[in-house]
Amino acid sequence: MIDQETYDLIKRKLRDFKFNSLEYTEYESIADYDIAKEDEEGLILFGKQEETGKFEVHWATNQVEILTEQVSKSGNDILVTFLPFEWRDYLVSQGFYEYGFLREYWIEQINKVDTEGIQIKYLGENREREASEVTYSCQWQSREFRGESEEWVKQWLNGTCPDASNCSKTNILVQEEAGVLSGIVCVGIYGENSVRGKVVWVRELAVNPKFQGKGIGQNLILQAIAYGKEQGAVRSFLMADELNEPAKHVYKKIGYVGSETEIQLDMIYGKSPEE
Repeated sequence: MIDQETYDLIKRKLRDFKFNSLEYTEYESIADYDIAKEDEEGLILFGKQEETGKFEVHWATNQVEILTEQVSKSGNDILVTFLPFEWRDYLVSQGFYEYGFLREYWIEQINKVDTEGIQIKYLGENREREASEVTYSCQWQSREFRGESEEWVKQWLNGTCPDASNCSKTNILVQEEAGVLSGIVCVGIYGENSVRGKVVWVRELAVNPKFQGKGIGQNLILQAIAYGKEQGAVRSFLMADELNEPAKHVYKKIGYVGSETEIQLDMIYGKSPEE
């Protein structure tokens, strides 16, 4: 178990290491984790990720060998996130396989995106379960997209979700077909004090497979951008699985550009599903 004082100390120690997975981790998400290593070589925390049920390592170190030594002692099927891409080949040689490779995509000037005629449609009250079901219908359509619980949806809507602690506003936008919720997208506004202007964050885009191929995903993203404009945002950000070509095609069509440097590599120690 990690108390708040220990968490604050861990956060301060991050400056001693070049690489870590803890930069954006909130206290609530690791409060039940155990500290396996805490010295000048590195910080290693073990715990169970609630959303996936997978055992996970959070870490900070300058040397990949410190991380692999600790993970290899803990058994198989251990998720390790936010790894430097230059470590990938070595980690593969040590028994890791790729779980997710996410890249940041940005639109630097959303005022250049045509949202004329786009109607912003909000989820509304007492529809959290419906929204959750839409996300679960898309589970694993891209790597690491596992869907969101009804409780998570409620937290996102009321602004208490730990994932959106840096957002001043959060909301969920929707598309319906004949009264049926066909797709949703979660949006958040952050960066009020940034010299580059506020950002509309687009995440958890999900379209029920029954309604895919009808342009609903594109409409939802345009709704998100229109929402951002209304809230005074000037930029937009999302993360995309590099193997999800259909989604990337839509993002690029709208105007998102992939970052050359801001990527997230997640790997699992143990046998891959293909073995």
